[in-house]
Amino acid sequence: MIPSRLAYVFVLLAALGWARTAAADKPMDACLDAFEQSQVLRQQAHLTRSREQLLICSRDPCPKALQGDCMVWLGQVENAIPSVVLAARDPRGRDLAEIRVTLDGRPLVDHLDARAVALDPGPHVFTFVTRRGAVVEQRALLREGEKAREIRVELPSEEPEPPTPSAPQQASGSTLWPAYALAGTGIAALGLFSYFALSGRSDYVDCRSSCTSGQRDTVAQKFVGADVALGVSVLALGTGLYWFLTNRTPDPSTSRTAVTIEPNARAPGMKLTLAF
Repeated sequence: MIPSRLAYVFVLLAALGWARTAAADKPMDACLDAFEQSQVLRQQAHLTRSREQLLICSRDPCPKALQGDCMVWLGQVENAIPSVVLAARDPRGRDLAEIRVTLDGRPLVDHLDARAVALDPGPHVFTFVTRRGAVVEQRALLREGEKAREIRVELPSEEPEPPTPSAPQQASGSTLWPAYALAGTGIAALGLFSYFALSGRSDYVDCRSSCTSGQRDTVAQKFVGADVALGVSVLALGTGLYWFLTNRTPDPSTSRTAVTIEPNARAPGMKLTLAF
């Protein structure tokens, strides 16, 4: 319980015989005010402000009897005051020092120095702010007697990240599959062209001197089929080649593309040569 001012003054006057003079009124009032306020603030959980008042009444010119009580209470309050150690790191785990911190909307520290900060018990909101304005909040419930509790947050790095070399972009299989499909179609069409051309030429040679009308029609149909197959083959291979070249990122130092179309001396038609 907080003793009343009159009762405490009476005890002091009776024990010490202190004759208060006009010059001593102000120091005595300050001591009694600090004595009473320290207990009121302590009951309200404002321990840091209670400690400030106890520091006043535990020193001269306050009376020795008053100093003794204030010294005892000062030790109790200091043991009850919680403290925190503020810390901040970037995503790579590096400690950050140039960070401002506010406590419940009021400035607390302008940089982090790894020292414990004494605070009142209860719920608090810590706001960490970088030089570039990035903000992270951390809520904490501080308990009486809790010492050096770490309050740590992760903040964006203040240093620019070094550029990473980009690997050459290669076309994926899902991008090149139309080229492969067209190439397969072109090769199949080339096979049909070879079959119709060779078969038609063979029939033409066999019945060149005495061909019936039906045989001549058959030979003509095979040559037409060969022409159509050749057209389809050239179109499919050309389209596939275009798709392949426009959907890949070749190495300029090693990439070479050549397309050669020339008469085929061994069989009717043309010869297509691709080189990469």
